Amino acid sequence: MSYVSGKKMINEAWENGYAIGAFTGHNAETIKAILLVAQEEQAPIMIQIGQKAINEMGMKPLKNVLNSLVEHHNITVPICVHLDHSRQFEQTMQVC
Repeated sequence: MSYVSGKKMINEAWENGYAIGAFTGHNAETIKAILLVAQEEQAPIMIQIGQKAINEMGMKPLKNVLNSLVEHHNITVPICVHLDHSRQFEQTMQVC
């Protein structure tokens, strides 16, 4: 599992002249699809998780889903989790 900060991921992309895909994970199925394609393409990926998904599932269950999918599918590409419009600092820190 290779979680990296957004700053590190963006700096590496800038230095090496490539773009980073950033896709919203609405649920386990969309997160799985994002991860599998990123792995197939060997491309770093930003997974955006919006407030609606956070409200529906909760931050800890979302984190567990992401971790399980990464482990189960042996995802090795760099992953950045972007909490798209998270409204609470405490909520954001639950993924750390």
